[in-house]
Amino acid sequence: MKALLSAAAIAALAGTGLAQLPAAGQPSVVLGPQYASAAPIQLGGQINSAAVVYNGVDQGPGGYLAFGAATGPIGFDDYTSLSSGPVDVSRIRFVGGVDTVGGVMEFQFFNAAGDTFLGSVGVALPQAGNFIWSIDVPSGTVLADASGIIQASVGAGANGQFFLSDGAPTIGTQSPTFGGANGGALRHLFEISNFPTTGGPYCFGDGLDQDCPCSNNAAAGGAGCANSTGAGGVLSVSGAADTAADTFTLNASGLPAGTMALFFQGPSTTDAAGVGKVFGDGLRCVAGGGIVRLETAMTDGSGAVSSSVSISSVGGVASGDTRHYQCWYRDLSGPCGSGSNTTNAYLQTWQ
Repeated sequence: MKALLSAAAIAALAGTGLAQLPAAGQPSVVLGPQYASAAPIQLGGQINSAAVVYNGVDQGPGGYLAFGAATGPIGFDDYTSLSSGPVDVSRIRFVGGVDTVGGVMEFQFFNAAGDTFLGSVGVALPQAGNFIWSIDVPSGTVLADASGIIQASVGAGANGQFFLSDGAPTIGTQSPTFGGANGGALRHLFEISNFPTTGGPYCFGDGLDQDCPCSNNAAAGGAGCANSTGAGGVLSVSGAADTAADTFTLNASGLPAGTMALFFQGPSTTDAAGVGKVFGDGLRCVAGGGIVRLETAMTDGSGAVSSSVSISSVGGVASGDTRHYQCWYRDLSGPCGSGSNTTNAYLQTWQ
């Protein structure tokens, strides 16, 4: 993004409503008949950058920045994802709003260079004023790049604001500013929640989409709910998910040492947005009628364990299949007292 607008350049445009993509990346977008549903989340505080989908923090002039109220493009920023492929956007959270009930806020997605339009989501906001909004997006509405640019625009008949700030927003008002310490870090306050469409981790125990069972949220993104080690279990993969090469391996780390772990596979996820269901001290994110127990093994002295079986053979997968993976493990001294926990989940499409 800094190749398009620096923090200083954004600051210069903050009161003009002109912070937008250059003309080459600004195609004409017509809102379609299918709108998302929106509801304000009155948290009384900000949504910080989401580690799993966006983690941008820059020094901001004056400590905070609010784009002035305007019709048309009112702000944009970049995002990054842990996904290895395109993502089906399922939920958007942002700070800001419109000054007219029913005013349309539209989010337009571009590639990282800002020169290719990928799709948009338009929603008529049911309340006027600034809120922390959560917008659920119908599946298949926008297939966005793993990393790219999101631009917020407001339709005719309403003015809107899209905020970047280091302080908590003033909830339920049309105030053009936030509170916050001057000179603090500038946090880009929007979240794109999704799980990848071709391959990548999802369903993290960081408290962004849902709290872990006893508020044992992991301090760092990219992991499951916190366990007795103080961290969350991480599921990653290595090798090729190729039924011919058959080198695909599941790797779990951050687990208690010398404990039993179970790798399992399923055909789907428990929620369209990749949100899990409470399961022991963690979240079960893998679902479907064909759950397969792949392998049980013991963690080593560092709390790590890897699969050793042929995942494609035991899981019964064929080229073109998409499967979801997770690791359940015993944790007798865990924070919630259930005796077990889970890692994050991982989506993989086989070749």
